[in-house]
This record gives sequence, structure tokens and C-alpha cells, in this order.
Amino acid sequence: MQWVYQHQYLSILALNTHVWFLFHSMTMTVLVSFFLIELGFDASLFGFALAAAGVGAIAGTSLSSRAGERFGVGRAMASSRILYAPAVILIALAPPAINSEPQNIAIIFAVVGQLLYGFSMGIEGPLEMGYRQFVTPSHLQGRMNATLRSINRSAVVIGAPLGGAIADGQGFLTALWISIAGLALCGLWFSLSSMRKAQIKEVEEI
Repeated sequence: MQWVYQHQYLSILALNTHVWFLFHSMTMTVLVSFFLIELGFDASLFGFALAAAGVGAIAGTSLSSRAGERFGVGRAMASSRILYAPAVILIALAPPAINSEPQNIAIIFAVVGQLLYGFSMGIEGPLEMGYRQFVTPSHLQGRMNATLRSINRSAVVIGAPLGGAIADGQGFLTALWISIAGLALCGLWFSLSSMRKAQIKEVEEI
């Protein structure tokens, strides 16, 4: 924990990711009911919406190393974190199901939003993992990963039931917009922090 939370860049990455996991888990919890109840998707449409995130993730992962080399690890990750909120906004703006026609429009919003969400995860995932492993000494690798993963998963334990409780009490859209605000805050925080300047080649010179 001392290594993670006192490192110039790793500490920012860790704290931002903890908060991101909180709002990400809220989003994922609410989206299931939002798709099935609010938008009226059947099992097939729901499957297509979920699969779109996987397609986006594959595309993002394929471009991740190029983005890191061209823009720098920090800036590439910052750009990715900025994209999460607009992705969920697209889904939140999908028209609710009244008859079969609005579903055709809603699935487009859902698929595009999920594609963008998955693409963002695909871009930043390899860069984040590669960066934190690169800057961490070999004898601390396991404990560094265990520390980050444990607290990230703890955030899920809070975020998932919190998102469900807000959706039950205030409605799906309210819960989604709260999670959107949280994701936007994470993106803005990351983009304005010194983490955006992180470069693997800079670490090599230290």
C-alpha cells in the first residue's frame, strides 16, 4: 500500500480507478434492468446490446498499444476515461419501449453506447496494466496487484447495491444519470491530474 499510494502517478491511477469501479458497478447493475424493463428488450436484443461492448473492447484492445505510443500512456488513458460518460449518456437517451418501433431506435442507442464503452475499456485496460507493472519492482508485483484489485472489488461491493437501491427508490434513469455524473467526474479528474503526463519512456530514465 505504501508503494501504491505514495507513487507520483500510480497513486492517482489507483484512487481514480477505485472511484471508477464504484460508478462502473452502479452503471452495470442498473443497465440490466434498464434494458429489460425500461427499454423493453427481449432476451435477443439484450444479448446484442451486451455483445456490442465485447466488440468495442476487441477493437479498443487492438489499438491500445498504438494509442499509447502515439499519445503517451497517460494521455491515452485519460482520453479513454473521458469517453465512458458519453457512452452511458447515449444509452440513457434511448427511447423507452411503447411498441415495436421505438425498440428499433433504442437498440441503436444501446449498441452504439455499449460499443463506445467497451472501446474505452479496451484502450485503457492494457495500458493501465502495462504501466503499473512497468513501474513496480518485481518483488512488489503481486502485492501491488492484490492491493489494487482488492480495493477495486470492494468498490463494486458498494457500488452495485447502491445503484440498485437508487434505481428502486428513484427510478432507472435517475440512477443512470448519477452514475454518468460519477464517470464524468473520474474522467475530468484523470485528465486534469499529473497522471496524464505519465510516459513509460520517462520511467526508463529514472
